[in-house]
Amino acid sequence: MHFKGHIITKKLPTESELSNILEKYRENFDTKEFAWDWWQIGGRYGSKIKINFNHKVLYVDGGYFKDMIDFKIDDCYVVIDDEENLYVRESWNGEDWIKHEDFEDKIKNIDLTDKFITIIDFHD
Repeated sequence: MHFKGHIITKKLPTESELSNILEKYRENFDTKEFAWDWWQIGGRYGSKIKINFNHKVLYVDGGYFKDMIDFKIDDCYVVIDDEENLYVRESWNGEDWIKHEDFEDKIKNIDLTDKFITIIDFHD
């Protein structure tokens, strides 16, 4: 299954920096909140961010929030903020999926000022 994620960083991240952030959620580690077996920048959710660039609209996989047009941080399944806090719509407790009704409330309070957001396609 594919899951759309938003990774928030203080600057444009390298693939290595993203790997370091995401490593602790690799499927073979003991995380219950969220796990992946592969991920890709953009992937099936590629080019979903619209940005203003020199009076043109570009469709990209990441950008600075200040340049984004009609971006919704909650239009995803998982968010990892620039302090590496994890927010998920639901998590697995070993027996059932638990919905996190406060997901949207929590992420709307994330400070996106001068932050870079990258779309990640997670697969489990």
